[in-house]
Amino acid sequence: TLDGLTQRVLAAYVADPFVPGIILREVLEDPTEAAIAFQEGTLPGRGQIARLLEAGQRSGLVRPDLDVERWFDRVALMLLATLALPSRSEPPAPGSEDGKELRLKVRETMRVAAASALVDPAAVLGGE
Repeated sequence: TLDGLTQRVLAAYVADPFVPGIILREVLEDPTEAAIAFQEGTLPGRGQIARLLEAGQRSGLVRPDLDVERWFDRVALMLLATLALPSRSEPPAPGSEDGKELRLKVRETMRVAAASALVDPAAVLGGE
């Protein structure tokens, strides 16, 4: 689910808040080499999400013209930028204003990702 993926992204960030910035810097310095490393580093999640999207394509929920791998890479870059900019020395406390703002930014990034993949985003996203 969108919420489950959002929670996993935030948990990974809280575990090591410097990783998104490091990865984003590597992508910007050498996009070709970073893309290979990035794809290898996201293989378990990439495969799981690809299977879900492909099943959605077969059932008519996901746009049939969606390039699943490219979509995943674009979404991952959006999330990296969301978490890496601005950089923090530590993750915000869960109930703090910074923590709430970060959750809203990640949630909006995931909403944009879902809306770009779905045939009828309103049916899945509802009022989000």
